[in-house]
Amino acid sequence: MRIKEKSKKDKNILIIGSGFAGISFYKEFHKLIHERSDIKITILSENNYFLFTPLLHEVATGNLLPEDIITPIRENFFCCTREIIIDKALYIDVLKKQVKLKKTSVDYDYLVIATGASTNFFNIKGVKEYAYPLKDIHDSIRLKNGIVSLFEKAEMEKWKKIDVVLVGGGATGIELSVEISEFIEQLKPYYKNLREEDVELRVKILNASENFIPDFPQKVRKKVLSFFSNINSKVSIVLNSRVKVVEENKVILDNRKAVNYDFLVWSAGVKPIIPSNNLGIDVLKRIPVNQFLQTESENVFAIGDVAAVKNLEGGLYPQLAQIAEEEAKICALNIYNDINHKPKKPFLYNLDSLLLSLGHNNAIVYFKGILITGKSAWILWKFIYLVLMFNGRSKVMTAFNWISDQFSPRDISKI
Repeated sequence: MRIKEKSKKDKNILIIGSGFAGISFYKEFHKLIHERSDIKITILSENNYFLFTPLLHEVATGNLLPEDIITPIRENFFCCTREIIIDKALYIDVLKKQVKLKKTSVDYDYLVIATGASTNFFNIKGVKEYAYPLKDIHDSIRLKNGIVSLFEKAEMEKWKKIDVVLVGGGATGIELSVEISEFIEQLKPYYKNLREEDVELRVKILNASENFIPDFPQKVRKKVLSFFSNINSKVSIVLNSRVKVVEENKVILDNRKAVNYDFLVWSAGVKPIIPSNNLGIDVLKRIPVNQFLQTESENVFAIGDVAAVKNLEGGLYPQLAQIAEEEAKICALNIYNDINHKPKKPFLYNLDSLLLSLGHNNAIVYFKGILITGKSAWILWKFIYLVLMFNGRSKVMTAFNWISDQFSPRDISKI
């Protein structure tokens, strides 16, 4: 059985994935084909929602609710679609131009692989068992529950100190470390023993190399170090600290040093999610594409975290939401142009704007060499993300919760 037969003249564009890359492609391509009846879009995704991942750390620490950053795809991205299928892509058959699902298959004329990425544990022993990742909405809920459970235990056992360790000094690790430190400080007044004992909190980031937040310029790194030294001294960064083994309450580094923890967060990297295929693609690596974002099969494109897109220096563009959005725009134009026998446009992008939140009233905004910090950057950071959100309801609810956070404590409920 196949899903919805189509006319031989119709073109079906199949998108696998409903993350930043997939939904950004839908929005851009929809603009191009809205008045045409001979081109339709099929969205195939394991999730029936779009997740605004840049704000996951705020859900994980009680600033926002899970529903604030989720947009149902059937409610918001249905126009010009032939089908929305909530299922898992099991196999891509480029010879048959078909994607196999568990019980059926979907035909395509053009395929856009935008399946995103998952947490990379690097096959390190003990990580899955003891660490909390942060990559999807379920992770954010589990992480928050874990912090609240930690405090319940610390209250009962009358701890004198709490050690939180985050592995990975990328943007997620930096932002989450600050939010966790502020969340824990806000939790303390609600726990009698911890409040009276004035429990000591230490948050430590372990980064494998010399360079943390590698996608950011050096002057941003200096600002972050200055922030941790002068404003939030509870957080520290330890460089050149590669994790070898994780044990209960202890991380062993490759230099055999041990770092003790009460709560461990893993934000050390991601790996692409790629369905099995006959494209000759290694499912453990990002998909190589040309300058037009095409794979070796000309009608199969890859964008976002799964795509290995070369920049002008010969390296790969980083796996960032803003780059996924820009790739989606070029991919949409190239498929539309290919249908209409027009030349395709190469993907070129200058990563000259970056955002980094540093907790309450602090952020860093880097834009074309200009560095904005402090409260003004924090307000700008929030405004930019509100603009980038796809759904009006999400914008309103997020803005409301951010305003209410100025006058009321974070949500400390355990779901």
